Amino acid sequence: MGSEFTSGLIGAIIGGLFTLWGTVIDGRRQERNYENDSKEKRRNVLIGVKTEIITILEVYQSRIAKHLDEYDGSGPFNLIFPITQNNFSFYESNAFYLTTVKEETLRSVVAFYSSARSLVDSFKYNNQIIENIIKKNALYNETKLDAHLSDLEDTLAIATDYGNGLKFIHNEAMEKVEVCLSSINVELVELNSLEKTTLFGRIFKVLSFRK
Repeated sequence: MGSEFTSGLIGAIIGGLFTLWGTVIDGRRQERNYENDSKEKRRNVLIGVKTEIITILEVYQSRIAKHLDEYDGSGPFNLIFPITQNNFSFYESNAFYLTTVKEETLRSVVAFYSSARSLVDSFKYNNQIIENIIKKNALYNETKLDAHLSDLEDTLAIATDYGNGLKFIHNEAMEKVEVCLSSINVELVELNSLEKTTLFGRIFKVLSFRK
């Protein structure tokens, strides 16, 4: 009777230990899967933001950036740069997932997009000013009235000031995009290095109950 009880007790303890071990192993597996999913989400959102920024930058540089770099500020920036669509769609639709990236990276991304939005708004207003100059110039050429000339000159002065402000925002955005892309690249390298953990290392972590 005693030996049967002892055998049953030992069997129960061993069975309980195996159950506990299985629970621990499963918990570690779920935790590892969660960590891997989190890293993959970080990587995907960083790659998406980087791709959007590079695409925007390529279009911007090919169409207007060179002209702003050469603009000397002595008169209005008299080129119209049409902006007809939202160029920040990935950033805006994935803003929540950006909270998973490093704080330094997040700050640089937000700083760039804020500057880029300001640049877009500045171009839109500058476009309106240039269109207004064209209309007022046509009106003066038609009437030759001093009042229309004075109005045209005032608008040209405003446009010149605004053109200088536009170039300042352009330069600021170009500085922030370099910092932003550098931060993203650094974090992507870190994430890729984490993926190179060996299978032996992962097994060791599980068996030693390390995170």
